[in-house]
Amino acid sequence: MVKNDFIGHTEDSTNPWYSPEGLAAAQNRNTFVSSSASASDAYPIGFWLQGPFHEVGVLDPALRQVGYGSYREVDGGWQMGATLDVIRGLGSISPSVSFPIKYPGDGQTIGLRSYAGGEWPDPLSACAGYATPSGLPIILQIGPGNLTPNVTAHTFMQGTTPLEHCVFDETTYTNSDSGTQSTGRNVLNARDAIVLIPRNPLMPGLTYSVSITANGQTYAWSFTVSATGYAFEGMSGQTLMR
Repeated sequence: MVKNDFIGHTEDSTNPWYSPEGLAAAQNRNTFVSSSASASDAYPIGFWLQGPFHEVGVLDPALRQVGYGSYREVDGGWQMGATLDVIRGLGSISPSVSFPIKYPGDGQTIGLRSYAGGEWPDPLSACAGYATPSGLPIILQIGPGNLTPNVTAHTFMQGTTPLEHCVFDETTYTNSDSGTQSTGRNVLNARDAIVLIPRNPLMPGLTYSVSITANGQTYAWSFTVSATGYAFEGMSGQTLMR
């Protein structure tokens, strides 16, 4: 990706940097590029966890092992590239796993607080009028992939103050490109995931409460952004994830 200033899930077999291993990695991984060669390995992990379509893959309870790799070269264009294999390590879901799965988790303190953009599919295409940076996408996974979410109510609050947000799932994610919309819906469908995105970045040191009613059941929990919670936008140059 760095050598060719390209990010994607394929490789050109005629390219001098092509390898069968690289192609397999591209086909089975989250990918990330940055225009900064100084971007640390923490950056792609953080970006994947603040992009809902990549986030659900990282959090998949069937994921037993992963492989990670990165490369840096100051050559102009994309100067850092990273991949995380989230496909070949999939197995069966452990009997100890119970649903729903929530991220951030109930009572958890997290360092992330925003969505900086750069994800494909674009999650904000389903949130009319939203722009980056928005708040950190919140994930509720209600089953192992055999359910169809039917969301009938939702709230997002800081203390007693309701905050603007949007919600979508495999039946309601929208994108002006039909192929992109289908990809986004398929990702969510595979994990019965519901996504809630606050309109504005979350604030350090504050506690937030989430409530989502789906398929006749209400799921409510809260989490806190650490006092040193940070936003990724602008921290590692221009970035993209696929």
